[in-house]
Amino acid sequence: MNDRITAARTANRPDRRRRRVALLALLALACGDHEADAPTAQPATVPAAAATRTAGPVPRNLLLITLDTTRADALVPYGQALPSSPSIDRMAREGVLFEQVASASSSTLPSHASLLTGLYPFAHGVRSNSGYRLPDASETLAERLRARGYRTGAEIASSVLDASRGLAQGFDQYHDLRSPGVERIRTRSSAPGAPEIELDERPAADITRFARRFLDAPRAEPFFLWLHYFDPHRFYVQRPEIARLVPGDDGYLAEVRYTDGQIGELLTHLESRGLRERTLVMLVADHGEGRGEHGESTHAYLVYESTIRVPLVLWGPSELPAGRRVSALVRTIDLLPTALDWLGLPVPEALPGRSLLPLLARPAEAEARVAYGESIEFARVFAAMPLRFLRRGNWKYIHQPEPELYDLSEDPGEQRDLSAQQPERVAALRAELEALLRGTSAVADATTAVSADERQRLSALGYVVPDETELSAAQIDGLELHGPSPTRLISDVELAVDAAGHVQLGRAADAEPVLAELVARHPNSPTLLRDHADALLALGRQAEARAALAQAVEASGCGAGARVQLAELLRAANERDAQHAVLREGVERCGESSAELLNNFAWVLATSPIDGLRDGARAEELARRALALFGGEAPEILDTLAAAQAERGDFAGARATLAQAIARSNAQGRPPALVAMLERSLATVSAGRPVRDE
Repeated sequence: MNDRITAARTANRPDRRRRRVALLALLALACGDHEADAPTAQPATVPAAAATRTAGPVPRNLLLITLDTTRADALVPYGQALPSSPSIDRMAREGVLFEQVASASSSTLPSHASLLTGLYPFAHGVRSNSGYRLPDASETLAERLRARGYRTGAEIASSVLDASRGLAQGFDQYHDLRSPGVERIRTRSSAPGAPEIELDERPAADITRFARRFLDAPRAEPFFLWLHYFDPHRFYVQRPEIARLVPGDDGYLAEVRYTDGQIGELLTHLESRGLRERTLVMLVADHGEGRGEHGESTHAYLVYESTIRVPLVLWGPSELPAGRRVSALVRTIDLLPTALDWLGLPVPEALPGRSLLPLLARPAEAEARVAYGESIEFARVFAAMPLRFLRRGNWKYIHQPEPELYDLSEDPGEQRDLSAQQPERVAALRAELEALLRGTSAVADATTAVSADERQRLSALGYVVPDETELSAAQIDGLELHGPSPTRLISDVELAVDAAGHVQLGRAADAEPVLAELVARHPNSPTLLRDHADALLALGRQAEARAALAQAVEASGCGAGARVQLAELLRAANERDAQHAVLREGVERCGESSAELLNNFAWVLATSPIDGLRDGARAEELARRALALFGGEAPEILDTLAAAQAERGDFAGARATLAQAIARSNAQGRPPALVAMLERSLATVSAGRPVRDE
């Protein structure tokens, strides 16, 4: 757990509460140890359509490589002057490069959801990195191929795409940061004597290592392998062996170059296994990186080309026209239809994307393609409008109260807004945007509560993480113009990101005045209020933090995370009635979406030292609802369930539940302290005593 969150939220608390408030170290518990639990596809007959697409009976394979946070112009074949990508340059020379590729989102989770479903975010429902999960009702590329007898595997480098986020659907094995045997990046800061730290991401070499293992497996069926490389993502790691890969002092390009080297090793291994001729390699980025353009240092907020235009290269079989460059506009949603088309499988007509294979012979065919993309982050943090764009050909329209229009053929850097000069074109593109969104509904509700663990882990990656997703469909997808133009708020985003980073690094004194100023400008932002509370807690200013959290709860209505944090402060002050009331009201308002609230209120109902506040039957009901939200056996929630059972006098049930929790913790490789805590609970109920939170 991140030290600043732990320190801020666990001062003067017993170990049991330390783990309970940050309950959702739990996010990944929902998925368990993925390799052990994943189903194994049985060898199946390859569909005749796929077999006819090859020169012989050997079926075709698919290898999807997604580069996180990689701008197109960070790569040599897209004009980068520094030697950042010799391996990808080779792929472009020997395969097909697409010059104008639009991502559907400038955030990792929604953009990958679009890649794997072939749907825009408003259709698959995943709109942000936090507070969303791809619904089970979605049909992913992996599900489509596994149903056809393909062996499927994924290697995931960041917690943003953990299996609990729904993208593991259809994969026989899905290795993420919670899987056994994976490595994490270890590095040091530039400060003298700084300790080595472990980051919440896997290095590119580890992704390649597991990929080689997958490719070496002696299996007869065709395969689909997805590899996610995360290294170019901020914060750029200054490992000495990486920093010298590119001349100059550019940590971002050095990370790109390191990743490129691992891709080169992967391609060499693929060739050595004799797999190149029957394996299509699709290399694409999920989104780009601002790098200071338009005031955005990272990504996720704006929808300019710096974060929306991504590289795309097809490589592998000799039938691909070597060195072909396609200049027509294409979309990342076109990759799923392309994969199905190349494998000889039917492409559903309902998908908005179209196969790219016809462009290999007729590059101008895509003139009619229209690209859409979005970011809802301004709406979540500042209650401003979401940002969305529509691009037709070289014309790009950005929808906001002060609309923007760019001719990318003349102005690829989007410096000259032509909206005032061309109002008719603005009106036409807005009408086209309305038609695209009209009548389209999400596959299913994709929202989830933002857990303490999720918020903590995303904050460590440099994101401003909203506390919850209390935005209606009308607020997200309505096109009515209101409030300030989101692009004018980017300076406040940058301040918030930097302030959160200061708190993470133990410099809360630097962050607190900045966050106080931001709260003064945005007094109804639950996200900024809670970030300010974190800084205040780190400085030992509990009373002010309590007021900030109460304001966050009032501003949000639900405020699951803020409520749990406020309840802990009330408990520390021995205000048990107030603690009970804050959690009860939260469960009534948003308990169906927040396992964290359900679990914490259930714990109070099961273990409060005040007789009148306990209700074992209600506690058990809430604990079971929390478990159902995670669809698995989360040890922390099982501990709460056992306490509720013991409060009802069902000590045999409590013992069985705790035995299950201990077994699950050991299977997941959870910290020994958690197992020891569960064993103490087991000793208590085995002695016929109920658990009390004294």
